[in-house]
Amino acid sequence: MLGEKEGVEVGIALELYRRRNGSCPTSLEALTPTFLPRVPIDRVGGGPVRYRVIAGRPVVYSVGGDHDDDGGRAAEYRGEPAPAITAYWGTRGKEIDGDWILYGGRAD
Repeated sequence: MLGEKEGVEVGIALELYRRRNGSCPTSLEALTPTFLPRVPIDRVGGGPVRYRVIAGRPVVYSVGGDHDDDGGRAAEYRGEPAPAITAYWGTRGKEIDGDWILYGGRAD
């Protein structure tokens, strides 16, 4: 899926930036044009993909199937982790809640 490919590209760019600068950038725009030609588009919500550093770890995400920004919290389906495709194609109802994580997130 294109969004997953872009997530890997952003992840590589983030790591290259971190190695050069010693920390994560404050925004994905800091990666352009040296590490990325442009910030990828959020294919669900429009605009650029979202980015946060949570507990020292970079997280790149889309709003996912519920179409609202949950701050980089991974999508759940009825309280269980949702596969990426479900998080992407989910309904606007609350059965799927959370974001589609393109890169990063929890280490476990």
